[in-house]
Amino acid sequence: AVVARSQQIDRRQRDIDRQRMHLAERMVGGKLLVFEQQHFLQPFEEIVVLAHALASPQGERGDLVGARRAPEAEIDAIGRAIRYAEESGCALHVVHVSTAAALAAIGEARDRGIDVTAETCPHYFTFSEDDLPRLGALMKCAPPLRSHDESSRLLQAVAGGHAQIVASDHSPCPPSMKNGDDVFAIWGGIAGCQSLLPATISAIHNTGGAPLPFAVKLISEAPARRLRL
Repeated sequence: AVVARSQQIDRRQRDIDRQRMHLAERMVGGKLLVFEQQHFLQPFEEIVVLAHALASPQGERGDLVGARRAPEAEIDAIGRAIRYAEESGCALHVVHVSTAAALAAIGEARDRGIDVTAETCPHYFTFSEDDLPRLGALMKCAPPLRSHDESSRLLQAVAGGHAQIVASDHSPCPPSMKNGDDVFAIWGGIAGCQSLLPATISAIHNTGGAPLPFAVKLISEAPARRLRL
C-alpha cells in the first residue's frame, strides 16, 4: 500500500513538473531554476535508508538528514528535470548541485543540445560530512554535505569545467536558529556570500589547479551571462 501510494504521488508530481516546464517556456525568455532535491526518495526507499542511518554509529552526527536527501534523489530529480526541459524546450538552470555524477548528467544533456546549466556551491567542494562532528549544525544545508570522496570528485569536476556557475546559496539566520537538539528543526542553510570569492579561489584555483581567471568567471561573468544581466 505504501509503494502504491508512493507511485501515485510520484505520477502527480511528474505531471505538475511537466506543466511548470511548459508554462515557463511560454514566458518571454522563460528559464526555470530547479532545486533538484525538492523530490526526496520515495517513502519505501526512504524507510530503508533511514533504517540504515539509525543503525549507524554515526547517526548522532546528522546522518538522518543526509539519508533523506541521498545522492540518488539528487540524480533522479535532475534527470527528471532534464527530460521535461528537452520535451518542452524550456531553458533549465539546476542549483545546489552536490555530486559529480549530477554534473556529468547535466553535461551529457548539454552535449545533446539541451539548454541546461549547473550551479554548485563552495561548501560542497570545500567541506564533507566528515566535518559535521566538528562544525555541527553550522553546516546543515540542503542538499547535505556529502562524503569526503564525493566532495573531492566534485571539486575536480568543477575545476575541470563541468559546472557552469558557482554561487553562495546565501541563507543566513540568527545564531539561535542554528542551535538545538533536534537536527530536523535547526535552520538548514549556510551564510556564504561573504566567503564566496576566497572559498572559490582557494578550492578551484589553489587546490583544483584551474586558472585564476576561470575561477573568478564562475562567480561573476558566468551567472551574469546565464541570467542576461
